[in-house]
Amino acid sequence: MFSYYLLEQAYHGIGIEALQANLIRLNEVLALKDEQDHFLKSDQLWKEMIDKNLDFLTCIYQELPDKQFMRNVLPRLLGQIGSCGLIINKADFDKTFNTMNAFWGETFKPKELYCLSSKNDFLGFRRRSLLGNINHRNFWEWKDILFKNIRFCDSVKQQIKSLGSSDYFSQIIDRLIELDKFNESWTEGVCTADRINSTTNLSVSNESDSVRNDLRKRQYRMFQLPCKGEAKFFDLHIKTGDFRIHFYPVESENTIYIGYVGSHLPL
Repeated sequence: MFSYYLLEQAYHGIGIEALQANLIRLNEVLALKDEQDHFLKSDQLWKEMIDKNLDFLTCIYQELPDKQFMRNVLPRLLGQIGSCGLIINKADFDKTFNTMNAFWGETFKPKELYCLSSKNDFLGFRRRSLLGNINHRNFWEWKDILFKNIRFCDSVKQQIKSLGSSDYFSQIIDRLIELDKFNESWTEGVCTADRINSTTNLSVSNESDSVRNDLRKRQYRMFQLPCKGEAKFFDLHIKTGDFRIHFYPVESENTIYIGYVGSHLPL
């Protein structure tokens, strides 16, 4: 899904200490990557001239100040970077790889949003790319990358597909992002509608007594938690127009599970 290319000219003449600092940051980023992220380089990178007329290859294997990093960490780092042909520019990159593409390096002139040199650059690029391209077809594949703090019941997969490309899709994504942010900050205590409403822009409600006390109406709001094999009453819900997002917080895990996304459930 994502391809990142170590751009040769972004290392030209940067100095050995700057090269080492860049590689240390790259190592931090590689610790965050998942199977969707592919880091690439061409053989031309080894020949790129660094400060004092030393090429990239000589610098990383002989000249880095931190010898422990050079000998113990760098080999593992390089082992996570694949090889490809020379990439000239972003247009060439996009033509070669049918993915969301970015460059990695130290100096970019100008530094565009797809030019990365830090962990924050990397995370920001991934998030912007996902938000700009997510739809009802790829939602299930991308959900765990975009939403780090909420989980989805299996029932949601078909519900999202049923939305199609309706205007409600983007609104639902916005609400889920807000709920995901709340779940990140929720580390203790009980998750209630009042607590969410007071700290977010969401409109969260509990079901009325007439719903809670009616077995038929309750049944419509029962969803099975993933990997747990048990159905729960998803009482809390977010209102967005005529649509609802029903969710269930598990206090022991500080995790919010999404069980339903769609039109108002029967009353």
